[in-house]
Amino acid sequence: MYREAECDADAQPGCRGSPWGDKWDTWETDFFSPAAPLLRVAPWIVTRGNHEDCGRNHLGWLRFLDGRTLTDSDLTDEGCPLIPDPYKVGFEDLDVLVMDTSTSPSADLDPSPQERYADDFTQAAALVNQGRTTWSVTHRAFWGIFPDWRNPSVLEVADPILQAAISMMPNGGWPSEVKLALAGHIHLFEILSFPDSRPQQVISGGGGTARDAAITSEAIDGNPEVFAQLGITPDDFESYREFGYVLLERLPAGGWSLRVKELDGVQVEQFSLR
Repeated sequence: MYREAECDADAQPGCRGSPWGDKWDTWETDFFSPAAPLLRVAPWIVTRGNHEDCGRNHLGWLRFLDGRTLTDSDLTDEGCPLIPDPYKVGFEDLDVLVMDTSTSPSADLDPSPQERYADDFTQAAALVNQGRTTWSVTHRAFWGIFPDWRNPSVLEVADPILQAAISMMPNGGWPSEVKLALAGHIHLFEILSFPDSRPQQVISGGGGTARDAAITSEAIDGNPEVFAQLGITPDDFESYREFGYVLLERLPAGGWSLRVKELDGVQVEQFSLR
């Protein structure tokens, strides 16, 4: 939720008098009203983002969108759950692990974010049933690339803390049943495929606020260490900058197709998920 402070009506006259702050009027304007047509036709799995962490809009998140059973202490400033336990949503032949990665990995916490996420991921892995195709859904990507906002020619790896936490899991990574990792946070579309057993990483970040800078071929050529750090080559990575969304469709012969679409529904990319 982005309406955290009163808008600058001098700079943006169109927002004069609009609601702001962690309250119903704001949540309705920012999400529930524009999302109403979709909310009426399909069930949702919603992940908590960094704009709903314990320092921002957590009360609205916990009341309206959190998938867990809440306690009274959850709904107070003092009781805000930093990293709630993961849970699983089961479909006919697909399980979805839902994990909260809203807390900043750089936050000064005890235990460290790396340790907290390692425990969280271990709990999530224990929910995986042998032989069941499983996807993970988080806000922050386990693996990703983002351009430095001050200098887009410089690329950086996201998210080393989460990657370190994954390496601390009992088997050093996700069970083989986890085929896909879905995330947002980076304001681009990205897909990363790995030569090892890691699940494909899809980042669908084109549906929110201002976009990140495009990841250009020049930036890719100029930052080979980023791809080496992730254990991939540039051929294993694609990104797209325009506003839009992704659509996952089950194929009649099995497997899934991922379509990248712009706001008007025009398809710009298509990928087969392994």
